[in-house]
Amino acid sequence: MLKNKNKVLFSILALVVFGGLVVFSLPEKTNADLTDDATPSLNVTAGGSLALSNTANVVWGDAAAGTTKNGTLNCTISTNTTTWDVKVATDGVLTSGGETIVSTAFTYQSSFVSGTPNTGVTYVETDTEFATSPGTNVASISAGTAADTLNTAVAYELIIPVGQAAASSYTATHTYTLTAS
Repeated sequence: MLKNKNKVLFSILALVVFGGLVVFSLPEKTNADLTDDATPSLNVTAGGSLALSNTANVVWGDAAAGTTKNGTLNCTISTNTTTWDVKVATDGVLTSGGETIVSTAFTYQSSFVSGTPNTGVTYVETDTEFATSPGTNVASISAGTAADTLNTAVAYELIIPVGQAAASSYTATHTYTLTAS
């Protein structure tokens, strides 16, 4: 009986050792072996942004006939294209009721303030009347450089004619448009 007992013990021991070897020799699966992929994708479209600031500089309040009013607003341009322009259009001349101020008396110029590009941009360097749609250029560039926060000054000048009729509020709307292509 001792002989059978030894055989059983030896068989159990052999099974444990062999089983242990098999278990330890199997490849271990870890989190590092688990993978998955992500494929980011997007389309970058041509475009940009346009923002006006200091518009209160062209709200003059009371003024006497025969005087000149000046004010400068800032036009901030950002675009990812190398051909772009900014135009300003008006809905008409300055009016108040039935009274108008002639368009030749209301002009603007534009100039570089800061940002990029600081070269290659065409500005309006002579007194230019505000035009109706589609307007006139404030700043433009063709085959140049994309605008990365380009700050442009637009200087308004209103020469109030000597014989201008008194009225409570002469107004016009000026619409600035960035066209990027």
